[in-house]
Amino acid sequence: MQKEVFDNEILPLLFKYYHLYSQKRKVTELKFGFTLKMRRSDGNHIWTLFEMRPFKVNSKGQPIHSILSISDISLLKKDEVNEFIVYKKSETGLFKKIFSSNFSSTGASYKFSKRELEIISLLAEGKTSKKIGEILNLSVHTVSTHRKNMIEKSSVQNTTELIKLATIRGLIENYKR
Repeated sequence: MQKEVFDNEILPLLFKYYHLYSQKRKVTELKFGFTLKMRRSDGNHIWTLFEMRPFKVNSKGQPIHSILSISDISLLKKDEVNEFIVYKKSETGLFKKIFSSNFSSTGASYKFSKRELEIISLLAEGKTSKKIGEILNLSVHTVSTHRKNMIEKSSVQNTTELIKLATIRGLIENYKR
């Protein structure tokens, strides 16, 4: 299943960013990170973090050499979700996240709608369902339904875990109301 996630989800995103930034001749300003579950030669599975950074390009701005680092993150990984993150070098030389996406290890990705992101951002601010309903002009029942759907989509147990997951995945920091 991990091969399908890599081939159908991660690789197309990687090439999308390679292509986009190659045209701008800025592909060396990118760094990519993604997680995959891999089987070791002894048959045991481990979670790995791949970090890749192009450092040399051809005359068309396309990467021809990249540095790749692979780390065992099994002790740190607490879920079964594949992550893909793109970072761009800032003017200060530090890398800042510009894109992230998540895919479950079963191949199904969970993506929250714009409305769900609005609700989870307000939940993270400590707003009640009633207050969120007032802000977004929704009924309390609609807000609760969105919350229940997000909990189911992301396979967490409660709202606290949902907010924690959204924070870790950068869904809240990336969302602008």
